Amino acid sequence: MSVLVFGHRNPDTDAICSALAYADLLQRTTRPDALAACCGPPNQRTEYVLRRAGVAAPRLVMDVRPQVEDVCRREVVTASFGEAFQEAYERMRKFDLRAIPVVDADRRVVGVLSVLTMMELFFTDAADSTKARAVTTSLQKICDAVGGS
Repeated sequence: MSVLVFGHRNPDTDAICSALAYADLLQRTTRPDALAACCGPPNQRTEYVLRRAGVAAPRLVMDVRPQVEDVCRREVVTASFGEAFQEAYERMRKFDLRAIPVVDADRRVVGVLSVLTMMELFFTDAADSTKARAVTTSLQKICDAVGGS
């Protein structure tokens, strides 16, 4: 994901040149993905200065609000349909996630598993024993959960 460097809205020559210069500095030092941008089209004076300097106008970005594509993960962390809660929870902790998609054998999303949903399942109201939940499992899954054999 690129870092966009802006001057100000309704950009004048100093705003556009500052964005170009700072983006260039970032590219040469710490952020090779930095790009100059502007929130409005350059005026005639700025176009003249850019032409004289042989510099291309910065990218025009009219809406600077973050988009889904700016923050979505490319490598999606998932849980498998028949997977134990503990395995899914450990993966969620490892990647600092509050929810993950649950996928079937064909990698199609069949649901979403959230930490809140897991907590609601495991921590019922102790005063109301009718809310206690029966859990069906296998010896292998218990061994996996406690690290036994």
